[in-house]
Amino acid sequence: ILTTHDGGENWQDDIIHDELDYHLNDITQSEDGYLYIAGEAGYGFMSADAGESWDVIELPYPGSMFGVLALSEEVVMFGLRGHVLVSQDQGQSWQNVPNSNLSSLFGGDQLNPSELILVGANGARVRYRDGQLTTLSGSSALEIGDDYGAVLVLDNGSKMLLLGEEGTDIQTLNTP
Repeated sequence: ILTTHDGGENWQDDIIHDELDYHLNDITQSEDGYLYIAGEAGYGFMSADAGESWDVIELPYPGSMFGVLALSEEVVMFGLRGHVLVSQDQGQSWQNVPNSNLSSLFGGDQLNPSELILVGANGARVRYRDGQLTTLSGSSALEIGDDYGAVLVLDNGSKMLLLGEEGTDIQTLNTP
């Protein structure tokens, strides 16, 4: 991990944990100031002091998590084979969110303070809210490839910009 204390003039290269030297895939900050990192091999990391020190999070799934997002009351990690994990106690415990779509999830964005949009392989687009996932249906005329790597919510949650192998696409978000 790279850190700076002078606005980017100088950087320090360090590792978060001596023995768990896995890839670090995403980082987010929750409203309470905690930092969370999604990593590989069933591990994540959490910091309560702006990254000065890190606690290991041993996840209930031993695979890779590619993303992490914070909602007002919970933290959500997502990744390999459609696994989605949620914590409502600052990363102390994690629950698996049932998902019938086994496509890996690579990106996400916050739709509102209690809801996320997650995207990934094979055109996966799912909505997370209250411990449940809903697969989004329909699309615009332009299909941008098999895999979505990132999503950005637009127009106060009425649209989403998808980024994929073939480019970008804007799709309408229907309210369930």
